[in-house]
Amino acid sequence: MKNSPLLRNLVLFNFYDWFARVVPFEHHQVNSLYITSFCENEPGAVDIFRLFFRLEHLRINIDRIPGLPSLSEINDDVPYPQCHSSTLKALVITVRSMRSSNRVIPSLVLPSLRSLELFFDYRKTQEPDKGFSMQNLKNMLRHSPHIESFKLHSRMDILSRDVLDMLAHVPSLTHLAIEADSLFFDDNFFLDMTLTPPSPTHPPPDEDIDTLGLLPRLKSLDLTIRFLTYNTSGQDAPNPKFIVNMIESRRNIHQQQDDTSIGSDQTKPEQSRIPTTLNELSHFRIAAPIEDSSLPEDEKYRWHGNLSRLLRDRLRVHMDRGLSCTQNLGPF
Repeated sequence: MKNSPLLRNLVLFNFYDWFARVVPFEHHQVNSLYITSFCENEPGAVDIFRLFFRLEHLRINIDRIPGLPSLSEINDDVPYPQCHSSTLKALVITVRSMRSSNRVIPSLVLPSLRSLELFFDYRKTQEPDKGFSMQNLKNMLRHSPHIESFKLHSRMDILSRDVLDMLAHVPSLTHLAIEADSLFFDDNFFLDMTLTPPSPTHPPPDEDIDTLGLLPRLKSLDLTIRFLTYNTSGQDAPNPKFIVNMIESRRNIHQQQDDTSIGSDQTKPEQSRIPTTLNELSHFRIAAPIEDSSLPEDEKYRWHGNLSRLLRDRLRVHMDRGLSCTQNLGPF
C-alpha cells in the first residue's frame, strides 16, 4: 500500500480495527474501496475515511465476530466515533450484524453522498434481540442533503411505515428501488407514495413542493415484491389498483397543466407555474416472481393477472408519452 500512486481500486478482506494500525496507508490514490467484512469488535474503531481520504465509492459489509472476547467490552450506549468524508459519492452497505450497523451507520457524515444502497444479509438467530434502527439511518441521511438514489434490498421483517418516514427526509431522491417481502408492500405503502396533484391555479412554489407528497422529484421507481411469508395471518396482497393509481399520480402532473391551459386566456408565464423541480415518473419497473411465491394456488395467478392487465390498460397512454414500464409477473 505504501507509495502506490497508481492504485485506484482496492478490496480488503476481514478489516479489523487493529489492521488499520499496523498496515501503512500513506501516499496512495485509492478512490474505490470494497471491505468484504468490516468487523467492529474493538473499542475505539478507526475512521476509514482518514485512511482513504479520496474515496468516492465505498462498499462495506458490516459484520461482527461474536466469538471474540472484546465483544462484551463494547457498550452500545456509547456513540461510535464520527466518520466524515467530503468526497464520498456512492455507498453500498451490507448489514450482517444489526448491533454493529446500528452503531456504525449513524456515525457516517457524508455531505457529498449521491447514492446509497442497503442490503440485509442477516440471520435472526445471531442477534435475536436486535433489530435494525431506521432512526439511525435517518440520522445519517440528515448529513446527506443531495442524495439522489436509494436502493433497499431486504427479505427480513422491516416495516414500510419506517421506510416511508425515512423517505420523507430525503425529498431530493430521483431514483428509488426496493426489494422486500409482500409484508412490506401493503396498501398503505402505495397510498402514501401517491402524489397529490398540484392546483393549476394555485401551485406551490418550488421550495414547497414537498407538500404534494413523498418524493416529488422521483423519476425512476423499481419494486420487487416477494411473497415469501404470505401465509401470515391477516395479510392480503397489495391492491393492484393502488399500485397503478400511484404511478398515474406521478405521470399526470404536467398533463393537468397542459389540459388546463388549453383554450384559456392565461399568459404564458401563468401557464408555466407548475414547479420546475417537480418531476414526472419516467421509468417504472415491477417484479413479483411466482416461482418463490407462497401465495395460495388459486390466488397466485389471479393477483398477477389483474396487475398485469391494469398496467397494460391504464398505462398505455403514458407509455405512448414516454413512460418506460417493464414488468416481471411470471407468465403475464
